Amino acid sequence: MKKSLFLAAVLSAVLLPAFSVEWGGIFKNNSKISSNFKTASFKQSDSIYLWSNQYLNKDGSLYASEEILYKFDYYSSYKIIVNTVDIDLLKITGDFELEGSNLFFGAGRFIANDLSNVVFAQNCDGLSVKYTLPLVEFSMYAGYTGLLNSNAVVMLDSDGTSFTPANKVYALSHRFVPLSAGVSFPVLFGNQSIELQGNAFIDLAATDKSRYYGEFKISGPIANSVYYNVVTVLGSESFKNLTNYSAVDFYYYPIRTVMVDGGIEWASGDEGIFKPFTGITSRPVCNSAAYPETSGVLAVKAVAGVSLKDFYISGTGKVVMPSALSYSVKGFEADVSASYNIFTDLKVGLDATVFVDLKDSTDNNFTATLRVALAF
Repeated sequence: MKKSLFLAAVLSAVLLPAFSVEWGGIFKNNSKISSNFKTASFKQSDSIYLWSNQYLNKDGSLYASEEILYKFDYYSSYKIIVNTVDIDLLKITGDFELEGSNLFFGAGRFIANDLSNVVFAQNCDGLSVKYTLPLVEFSMYAGYTGLLNSNAVVMLDSDGTSFTPANKVYALSHRFVPLSAGVSFPVLFGNQSIELQGNAFIDLAATDKSRYYGEFKISGPIANSVYYNVVTVLGSESFKNLTNYSAVDFYYYPIRTVMVDGGIEWASGDEGIFKPFTGITSRPVCNSAAYPETSGVLAVKAVAGVSLKDFYISGTGKVVMPSALSYSVKGFEADVSASYNIFTDLKVGLDATVFVDLKDSTDNNFTATLRVALAF
């Protein structure tokens, strides 16, 4: 933590005098109520982000970005307060146009994600390189998670459960070394796009628990205003088992401001040749307490969204089943999200989710979050 802050201070001291700087901040207030229809809990979060950008050369092909965060969380159920200080972003980016190609790189702390956005999607310290030709694109990534603040980034440890940080301002995260290599063909037959990616997450805390993923994605237009996206992930823990995550989505834009999405996602449980699917970044699949992570579930969803000038609203309906081999229904979920830009620098929003469990009423759940963001 001290080394990271020192590095940020040194970079700022060296770079700021030499180049023009854009800077600003965002204040966010989130008030969340959760209930299982018997008892209720409350979480209050207030955070402030300070950011800056500066070009490092005359043509703007090399630039630096920084973002520092302070967050206050109060949990009524536990009567505890968690203060978090984090460097969300500390990145040097290069984007160079070459003859008939493009070279892009990012170094430092920034958001990294896998092809599916299900295995790994979070801040990470590392280096990303992307080389683009007219018909093919190559990408590589290498990073380290052990210096991240686990108050801000929650990952799944070697036992497949969420790593819970100590109650500190800055608590070091679980130590993974993410390695990734991919190739994509952005425009093939009929404007279809195909992507392939291999990922390794070396677990330095339990070397026999490292995880490996091979991913495939195809997407593109089907007809006028109709698009599709298909992704599948084969995973393994130290090559001792086989897991799978697969998802299919169809998108329809009847008019420019309206989007309709229908899809299915499946994450293997202990069924057939597959074992329970486990990613790296903690990702709840629904609002039921019985499914804290993306594993052993088949979900069918329908989404509709409307985007106007300053207002956006979307609704999601989801049917959750315990596995692909079972035709029984675990429960139903409904989500509503709305946001409104009152002014250019002031946005308010409301998110509400309800999950009704048909098998176990103790898994019934409701959450509502009021969001306010003020930029300055």
